[in-house]
Amino acid sequence: MITASQRASRTFSLLASVSLLASVGLALAPRAASAQDAGAPGADAGVPWSSVTDAGAAPSTADSGGPAAPWAQATDVPLPSFLDTTDRRIHDDRPPPSPEQVAALREMEAEAGRFTKAGGSYRGAIDSILRREYQRQRREREQGYARQIREEERLQTEARNDAIARFERFVRAYPNDPTYTPDAMFRLGELYYERDAIAFQDAQEDAAAALGHPDFSATIGMYRDLVARFPGYRRADGVYYLIGYCLGEMGELEEANSAWLNLVCANHFHYTGPAAPPTDIEEPPLDTSLAASHPSGSIDLGGTAPVVPDVYVDPYLDCTPVQPDAEFVSETWLRIGEYHFDYDPLPHFLERAISAYNHVLVDPTDHNYNLALYKVAWAYYRASNYPEAIHHFSMLVDWSDNERERTGRAGSELRAEAIQYLGITFGYDDWDEDGMPDPITGIQRVQDPSLMPQDRPWTPEVYFQLGQTYFDEAHYDLAIQVWQMALERWPLNFRAGEIRMQISRAYGRLNDIAHQTQTEDQIAAMGQGSDWWNANMEHAREQTAVEERAQTALINQALRLHQRATHDRQQAVQERDAALLAQAVTEYNDAADAYRTFIARYPNSPDSYTLEYNLADALFWSEQYEDAAVAYAAVRDSNLDDQYLSEAARRVVESLKRLLDASVARHEVEVRTEPPEPVNGVVQPIEMPQLVQRVAQAREVYLARVDEAHDSEHVRGDYEYNNTLLLYYYGYWDQARERFRQLYLDHCTGPLGSQVGQVAWQNLYNMAVAANDTAEVSRLSHDVLDRACTFSPDGTAPQAVSDAECACGSPDLPPRCIAHCGITDTEFVAANNLYLQCRGDTAEADLCPRTVTPAQVTCYEQAATMFVTAVNAHPNHDHAPQ
Repeated sequence: MITASQRASRTFSLLASVSLLASVGLALAPRAASAQDAGAPGADAGVPWSSVTDAGAAPSTADSGGPAAPWAQATDVPLPSFLDTTDRRIHDDRPPPSPEQVAALREMEAEAGRFTKAGGSYRGAIDSILRREYQRQRREREQGYARQIREEERLQTEARNDAIARFERFVRAYPNDPTYTPDAMFRLGELYYERDAIAFQDAQEDAAAALGHPDFSATIGMYRDLVARFPGYRRADGVYYLIGYCLGEMGELEEANSAWLNLVCANHFHYTGPAAPPTDIEEPPLDTSLAASHPSGSIDLGGTAPVVPDVYVDPYLDCTPVQPDAEFVSETWLRIGEYHFDYDPLPHFLERAISAYNHVLVDPTDHNYNLALYKVAWAYYRASNYPEAIHHFSMLVDWSDNERERTGRAGSELRAEAIQYLGITFGYDDWDEDGMPDPITGIQRVQDPSLMPQDRPWTPEVYFQLGQTYFDEAHYDLAIQVWQMALERWPLNFRAGEIRMQISRAYGRLNDIAHQTQTEDQIAAMGQGSDWWNANMEHAREQTAVEERAQTALINQALRLHQRATHDRQQAVQERDAALLAQAVTEYNDAADAYRTFIARYPNSPDSYTLEYNLADALFWSEQYEDAAVAYAAVRDSNLDDQYLSEAARRVVESLKRLLDASVARHEVEVRTEPPEPVNGVVQPIEMPQLVQRVAQAREVYLARVDEAHDSEHVRGDYEYNNTLLLYYYGYWDQARERFRQLYLDHCTGPLGSQVGQVAWQNLYNMAVAANDTAEVSRLSHDVLDRACTFSPDGTAPQAVSDAECACGSPDLPPRCIAHCGITDTEFVAANNLYLQCRGDTAEADLCPRTVTPAQVTCYEQAATMFVTAVNAHPNHDHAPQ
């Protein structure tokens, strides 16, 4: 192969071979290729701790604006596929709109704006009218109804007052009639209550501040008189209940309790009025000193009350109501229990409360049953009788679940609190109230079937709640222990996902990152398709929570693996540790698998775009370059976002470049670094290897989709240059010529002036010489001199050159000398061509023909003049003596 320097040393030899002068007399310019030509393997390819880049050494920011030529010429060798690259997202082949179309668009936009403004004003006016009309009609109706309501209230008040007066007259007239007088007194008491309640409500509305208690003395007095005068009245149960209720509303709680006891325990209690202070029991002072130390935060009077000499005897053991068919018995016992639970200052108040509540529990169908059960459990809890508290809380949960199963509706609203206090009770560590933790732990107690059933559907909830109690008290190790134990026993429980999330939080509080990560991985495995997921299809809320956390856990798992791999790779590069580098590759593989799992499971996740890029990155650094190229291309071509467009497009090139470098190293692919030798001035294209074409294709897509503004790594010019060199080296000169011309023009001089333009011009010159295109050689030579190309950004115009300055034929001449010598060569070639034309068919050896026609004389004179002119202009040229 003839090198560029050998071509540059060729000279004319008119005496030896005129035909040689005509065919190869023009010297090729030396080729100044980039430090890393198109497709050539990187200098550090195969070194595990170096990153091979694809950019050429000559920087460029030129944008050719798409394919450089229409590529219409057909050749025996198919054109490289990358020349067909187009991208409709950036380049639109449709013609631009005409001025008329633009004007019509502007007119339509203006009209649409006027319509929108007018429509908005019209809508605002309509809204205002409708709003005013609505407010007007509302005021009218309110005023009308208010007048009607006031009138109805006035008439009702008059009727009530009239009824009161009539009943009062009747009672005065017939004070002892056993048939009618009790009913009249009962009705009169109700009217008194209604009158006084309305008066109190009106007084509260008129007063600036809330008043104290209402005054139902008239009702209470009437009913006291009623039960005193008519003890066997058929509605005595209602009378006693209302007396207690009115006294309770007035704040007379102890007296109210006495009235209620007369209703439900008439065989032991008889209410006649305010009770006298007790004389048989000395009231001890109320001790609230242990309230703050009790686990519930409530005042604990049951287990810590001062010891009194008397022994508790249940006063309500054999109670009978005032009437066999008395109403309000269950509700009254509940109110009595509430009085003892909240207000009773005497010893054994909790025992009395429990006794009262137990009278409600005799009938599980009673509507107050679940509330009484809850209060009994609470009373035992306050009395520090924790086994009984657990038993009754458990009964409440059982009853609630049975009711739900029986009715299909929710059981008790107190079920959640019962579970909560079961956990709190087991978590309390001082059951004997001695101020020291018990030797038996809550975790041991919660597993004791004698304390709590172990076979109920709700049993796991108590374990979970015990763990939550420990967590809230910052006993994170105990919380984790009981939760892990529960998950081992009930791995498919509907709350298992929630508990694992809490375990993760607990490990986080303990700063145990390793176990927290392990727990997050377990949560990630609970998503769709898992055994837990399939077993809890009816628990959509819990599934949703686990799914959201599983997504986060999967992402975090992949990111952790990715970050660890990146850290290990950087350390391996720094320390030149091949073993650590291999470990990083394995970690990148694991990260890629985690990303794949997430993307396959949640293809519509908002994070899928970013994770697709992370997947591609993990594949790249795990040296799976083929898969990495595909993954990067998916991100590059995605319509979800353009955040990673530039990086992904760049990495597609780099991934394929790594594959090409490996193939070159294995001698499977040979990448050309010299153009093919012309034959009779014609260059035959050489088919480009498929892998080389893929690299070039990736560069073309980058050029099409990443504009100058987003070319953060400034590789556009390098990609354009390298692909053009590929066309040049593989003989696609028609296609390369247009691209070299654009590079030459873009980088001739000015701010973009660079060596890229010089190399492009030199390669254009070489192609013209190889094709024996003297006209193109002359044009290129004059063009580069006329443009005063500096091929540098400094803008300094070069001085004119002469034969003395340029040693034509020498290697490594600057472009202006190459151009100068080329112009000189073409002058000698033109004179010689005219001389040959003058000779016509004369034999080549007969330099002085015997017969010369007048026309030949004229022709020879013109040729001689051209020779003389060329020699005079360039007396030191190598061809001047010849």
